Amino acid sequence: MISPILTYNCEVWGAYAKSDLFKSWDSSKIEKTHLQFCKRYLEVSNKASNVACRAELDTFPLIIAIDQKIMNYSSYLLSKDNCSIVKQIFLMSQDLHHASKNSYYSNIISMSDYYNFPCFDLTHLTNAKIKHVGLMQQKCILHWQHTTQNSTKLKFFTLLKTIIQPPLI
Repeated sequence: MISPILTYNCEVWGAYAKSDLFKSWDSSKIEKTHLQFCKRYLEVSNKASNVACRAELDTFPLIIAIDQKIMNYSSYLLSKDNCSIVKQIFLMSQDLHHASKNSYYSNIISMSDYYNFPCFDLTHLTNAKIKHVGLMQQKCILHWQHTTQNSTKLKFFTLLKTIIQPPLI
């Protein structure tokens, strides 16, 4: 319900999110608002575990959807005519990246490195998009499993809910 509001224009600003996504993302204002909504929906305390709340709702952090939108938008930009302004700006961002300067394109490449995308190439993004989305979700699931195994707060929860895995897209 609130995701469209929280992720408005995330194709642009989302590329500038912190690179250590899952650890630092929960402390971002956007994810805090999302988690607050989830906890109110579940009628649990604000101090309830974020991982447990997401597991109960079978949902991922918003950063997964944001990164998917960034990939879709990058693919869209590449499909534009070379004369279009947005394509020219994207190409300038690539040039800045190749000149070792931070840019929108640099952040997309950093995102692909974080998720360990094999042979990440924006020109072939549409063909591998589904594979990349699965890799992003798997990385998130591994983070959740690691968090639940190492949390004393979630010991009882893991006895009740043995599979913490939202449905894969």
